[in-house]
Amino acid sequence: MKKTSLKRIISGSLATFLAALTVTTNAYAEEAQTLPEKYDLRDYGYVTPVKNQDPWGTCWSFSAIASVETSILSELGYTYEEYPLDLSERHLAWFSLNPIPEDSGHSQAGEGIYNMSGHQMTGATQYLATTLYGTNIGPLYEQTVPYNGIDENGNPSRSPNADWSVDEELRSFYNYVLQNSNVLPSTATYDQDGNYTFDEQALEDLKAELMAGRGISISFCADSYLPGQTEKNARYINTDTWAHFTYEKVGVNHGVTIIGWDDNYPKENFLSEIIDDEGNPVSVPQPEGDGAWIVKNSWGCTDYDKDNPNYRDWGYEGSGYFYLSYYDRTITNLETFDFDVESTDTATGILAYDYLPSFSAKSSMGFNDGSAIRYANVFNPKEDVNLFEISFETNNLNTVTDVSIYLLDKGYENPEEGELICERSYTFDYPGFHRVSLGEEYFIPKGKLVSIVVHQHTDVYTAVLPVKLIENQAYYEFAVANGIDMPLYGKAVVNEGESFVMYDDAWHDWATEDEGDGILVHILGALVDYRDCDNHSIKAYVRKPEQDPTPGESTDIPEDDKPGTDPEPGESTDIPEDDEPGDTTAPDENPNIDGTNPPTGVKTSGVIGVVLSFGIAAAALIRRRK
Repeated sequence: MKKTSLKRIISGSLATFLAALTVTTNAYAEEAQTLPEKYDLRDYGYVTPVKNQDPWGTCWSFSAIASVETSILSELGYTYEEYPLDLSERHLAWFSLNPIPEDSGHSQAGEGIYNMSGHQMTGATQYLATTLYGTNIGPLYEQTVPYNGIDENGNPSRSPNADWSVDEELRSFYNYVLQNSNVLPSTATYDQDGNYTFDEQALEDLKAELMAGRGISISFCADSYLPGQTEKNARYINTDTWAHFTYEKVGVNHGVTIIGWDDNYPKENFLSEIIDDEGNPVSVPQPEGDGAWIVKNSWGCTDYDKDNPNYRDWGYEGSGYFYLSYYDRTITNLETFDFDVESTDTATGILAYDYLPSFSAKSSMGFNDGSAIRYANVFNPKEDVNLFEISFETNNLNTVTDVSIYLLDKGYENPEEGELICERSYTFDYPGFHRVSLGEEYFIPKGKLVSIVVHQHTDVYTAVLPVKLIENQAYYEFAVANGIDMPLYGKAVVNEGESFVMYDDAWHDWATEDEGDGILVHILGALVDYRDCDNHSIKAYVRKPEQDPTPGESTDIPEDDKPGTDPEPGESTDIPEDDEPGDTTAPDENPNIDGTNPPTGVKTSGVIGVVLSFGIAAAALIRRRK
């Protein structure tokens, strides 16, 4: 039987390439729990105060941070009053939209998003948070990087003319460790002809996430996208009841956070008539049924003194909240975050290549022809380490990820030409970022390379190849020349010997797959010159070994270092003088908020590509309340 090459399959069926991920209902979700008619995370104290994003279009950063703060409080079992958690939106926004400096010495120097908007901070999407937090770039406390610039007199200022830049040394600091993110299905689904359908199961899935204590970061189409913009003659929001319903399929322009629901919220509270541009009354449709999400905005509220920059009379009773119909046609980009709040993550190094922030849940290509496609990253730690965790990303529902880890010698022919030291398999219901334990620690001696080989498959596809694409500088220059507004572009740095892909019974270096007869040429066609594709999203988490076992030999994780346990307060791991990464002390070594925080030391990730370094972190004694 004649064998058909993978490239021929790709060229003949580009429909299999999922240019933008559409998440559908999880058909294999656990049986739905009994859900109340109304639920509000504020009733449990897990929601932090409303803030004001003014003067920037950073709603996406505030949306993500609000979701993260609620998740962490829920995981800790503390109310906001007990633990006034406040994380930095500015840290997230700045490092999402500024690349790794070219002169940094980083293996991926120059990689990242280039902000060409003319503004220090600008609009983007909440998905950027996943990329940053997945590489231990934040989150940091607000008091370390507050939401303000510095004026010409050296004073804090909310003026857009102030200097809002963030010290580059703070890029690799973080206070909490991202363990998982879930990219969730939308209730608003469309077929190929653009016909709308309400997804009832997605409604149940979103409610289940809220009941798990997670705020849901979303995008939708608002009447305005900045605080202070007028809502006079609003098209979608009723400012008498603060009830919003976008009744048509239009582009999204705003990010907010869902923190609850009310099944009985009346559909009559939504607009039935608007005033058009000529001043004439026009009837508009109301939702098909009752029910609305309770939504936290980032345009301020009246809980503050009037001279506070977070003060603004907006939302229901000035609270900064509004109601969003279940049946809104534009709800999208839904994501929740799950942080490992019990991990001290002391002296942990990260081996990674994928630092390019992603504007969407990443694209992927699925195969159901029996293809044995696999992909891999090969890392070269510069000193003896123990490998104990890895992370990867999934782009489809109910994805099985099979992982094989090999020890390689220099001069290896392919990522599987070595000693197989570990095999694991993981299944996740939702797409997203997943950091997982190997269950044991594996000793990797200096001079050896380690490859992590991944095969992903679902009930639909026998193999899935995730790709992270972004419009590059060439496309930006094309757009500018043709009068197209394009405020951002991205650059991926993919060096030879870092990432690989297996197809047609051979391994190929990912660095050259966008040229010649490479797989990306077949996927993108004429667009290949206008897109950058990043390394595979596979990371390894390592720490200094306490002993020197045989290479590849697994070692029991010491009881004090197992997940869910903590070393003694202040315990750290010494590192050789010539391997120290420099100053590992943040401006606030232990930034307790009003002295009431559980002690959580500022940590550094040692994120310098394969030139591994270790940051030293103060131990945290945080326990989830039962």
